[in-house]
Amino acid sequence: MGYCISGLPFAHGGWFFGHGPFGLLIAALLVIIVGMVLVRLARPSIGRDHAHRDSNDSLEILRVRYARGEISAEEYQRMREILNR
Repeated sequence: MGYCISGLPFAHGGWFFGHGPFGLLIAALLVIIVGMVLVRLARPSIGRDHAHRDSNDSLEILRVRYARGEISAEEYQRMREILNR
């Protein structure tokens, strides 16, 4: 079994994380997996911000349409309830 100065097997010069044939392959897979996990963790927060902004934009458009007299008070209330869900 290959040991490095730290005494850990397969650390430097071994078959896995060292200079062996599988070292580069395993290191690349670890980088890809860590990257995928980071993207998955970041994605839900991005989606929530975007959805919240869309909801605010929709409510603002609804307010403007009501202020201009394009829709009635009943239509405004009904649409506002739908958007607030």
